[in-house]
Amino acid sequence: MFANGAALPDFDTCVAEAQLGLPAALRRTSAFMTHPVFHSHHSETAMLRYLRGLADKDLALDRSMIPLGSCTMKLNATSEMIPITWPEFAHIHPFAPREQLKGYDLLNDQLCSWLSQATGYDGISLQPNAGSQGEYAGLLVIKAWHESRGEGHRHICLIPESAHGTNPASAQMVGMSVVVTKCDANGNVDLDDLKAKCEQHSANLACVMITYPSTYGVFEARVTELCALVHQHGGRVYVDGANMNALVGLAAPGQFGGDVSHLNLHKTFCIPHGGGGPGVGPVCVVDDLKPFLPAHRSAGIGTEAQVGAVSAAPLGNAAVLPISWMYVRMMGAEGLKAATEVAILNANYVAARLADLRAKCEQHRDQLAAIMITYPSTNGVFDTRVKEICALVHQHGGRVYVDGANMNALVGVAAPGEFGGDVSHLNLHKTFCIPHGGGGPGVGPVCVVQDLAPFLPAHRSAGLGT
Repeated sequence: MFANGAALPDFDTCVAEAQLGLPAALRRTSAFMTHPVFHSHHSETAMLRYLRGLADKDLALDRSMIPLGSCTMKLNATSEMIPITWPEFAHIHPFAPREQLKGYDLLNDQLCSWLSQATGYDGISLQPNAGSQGEYAGLLVIKAWHESRGEGHRHICLIPESAHGTNPASAQMVGMSVVVTKCDANGNVDLDDLKAKCEQHSANLACVMITYPSTYGVFEARVTELCALVHQHGGRVYVDGANMNALVGLAAPGQFGGDVSHLNLHKTFCIPHGGGGPGVGPVCVVDDLKPFLPAHRSAGIGTEAQVGAVSAAPLGNAAVLPISWMYVRMMGAEGLKAATEVAILNANYVAARLADLRAKCEQHRDQLAAIMITYPSTNGVFDTRVKEICALVHQHGGRVYVDGANMNALVGVAAPGEFGGDVSHLNLHKTFCIPHGGGGPGVGPVCVVQDLAPFLPAHRSAGLGT
């Protein structure tokens, strides 16, 4: 209708006559997008269903309990939260003139000073918006330091098996090559293997990334020796701050050999993080790395020697910083230390309570299909460990079947699908009033979480199901 009666151009002719804008040297000659997935979905609906199928394979907060035990939150007290509603904090634009940001400058300086005391580091930038961004910024700092010494060729990042999961991703993002080192049977970094890898890659060693205490919950007894070994071969030590809940007031990474760490203010210093945000991941460094902390040159902050901005705003997620300021100010040094001691005590208590189950899960890790529990139990006990039990089984690849025999005691009070259950059955003839005297009739619906829904019983002879 838009051609006004003229003949439409032939598509194949257009393609044949089209002039490519790319120089011949830059044109791809190898095959690309060869995976069948790129040729299997020919409509928006099909593509949407494919993406939804991928999402259904994910273990996510909207359908289950995620066994990410290191991300333990602290109490978000009302007194910590009130200041972020004050217009003096809430209504300041991130790029307002510097003379209008003196309050935030003071907040930044005081909070950085307190965090320095807690970590043993000399310099801190609050710019990163997340722990992963803090890792990225910290590795950029290490890279910039090597380059400043004419050793930009150093690109090997050693990462133990016990390290936090984002470590290899961050190392790859800054252009480093990851080399994995072994751990012993107790979860400690295997220092013999680490030494061998340090010697093998000595000329190109950029850094090691460790988590302390590790994701296994292990306090490396030889961590100082580990740091010294890496330093001996010209590398720097990145200590992931994911588990600082177990360190504040007791041990400081900057004092036992760490060169760089990130913190999670949304984890260790009380900014609410349920459901994924907001976050602040300060990067902390020793004195000789301070000149390379992130700058923000478009805001007139920093020098050419510093790495570039890692956040759109000069102070990152500044609006939530009053929460951590209030927490540290009210707790004081002794209160922060006490919180750490309680966190360690709680972790050991839960570990002891789950020791038998953990041993069974480890024994059958490769074959574990599921655990079947009744909640409350046949003895009428509401097991206070139920969430931890579910998380432990999920961690080892199993699913949780919660027998609904005693749902009379749960309806409206607790939901199995919300505390970690994957599958349950109900007894409508017990909990939902269908008469069952004398043995029948009965109805026992099976209930599942979302990613198990595609496998619910069909009835193909009746034309139902797939």
